[in-house]
Amino acid sequence: MSLRRLVLICALTACAAAGAVVLATAVPAGADLNSRINASAQRAEALRAAVAAEAARIRQSSRGLARAQRRLAKLRAESAAQQAGLERVKEDFTRARDRLTRLVNLQRNATAALEENLQAAYRNGTPDIVSVIVSAEGFTDLLEKAEFLKRIAERNARIMPPAVGLVMAAANAIAGLPYLYGGGHGGFKDTAYDCSGSISYALAAAGLVTSPMASGPFMSWGEAGPGKWITIYANAGHMFMVVGGWRFDTTALRGGGTRWTQTMRPTGGFVARHPPGL
Repeated sequence: MSLRRLVLICALTACAAAGAVVLATAVPAGADLNSRINASAQRAEALRAAVAAEAARIRQSSRGLARAQRRLAKLRAESAAQQAGLERVKEDFTRARDRLTRLVNLQRNATAALEENLQAAYRNGTPDIVSVIVSAEGFTDLLEKAEFLKRIAERNARIMPPAVGLVMAAANAIAGLPYLYGGGHGGFKDTAYDCSGSISYALAAAGLVTSPMASGPFMSWGEAGPGKWITIYANAGHMFMVVGGWRFDTTALRGGGTRWTQTMRPTGGFVARHPPGL
């Protein structure tokens, strides 16, 4: 319905109401003609004023409705733009995730190839003892250099498995974050971690756990006893792990500002567990 038609209907309604008032109003019997004319003029003026006021209210309402419609159209446009932006972010995230997966696979393949190459070099080549003797400055120096070469060969023969490197890298990422009871249990990503939350985060990087775990369940996790590379020590109230000879423990935060320390602690009262094969 158009605005003009709406105004006309309201005006006719007001006129009808005013006419009813006019008809219902009794003119005094002794009033003269001028009094009647004046009374009619006043009622007509009141009727025009009522019609004008009603028309003004209708126009005001129409302008408010138009503003509301424009605001709604703007909000819809903004919502559509935000939805389009969200779709672009999802696409970028998917591409980044796929690229990260490819890079992780490449890193694992490269690490495996490096392991094979170093082990082959160790098996096929022995330290050149002649060059050691020639360069040695005395018998003591000779023994030290020979022992040093032996340690290097033994070290190269024990290449760190890729999973251990991933666990250590993830642990490094949160090693300096503060302690918070329950931290890391609402999800792997957090700003502070407790003992089991931080270890769950590190193990998840290598796919060894799929969700955060408390220290109690770790008492029966994996395989029994210490591992070659990773050992979990857990009881009902606390846990820590040892990776490649380094202890990863929230209690170490008090000493050096990081969870890593080379200082061991008593393991009495803890159950030792390790990931299969590690």
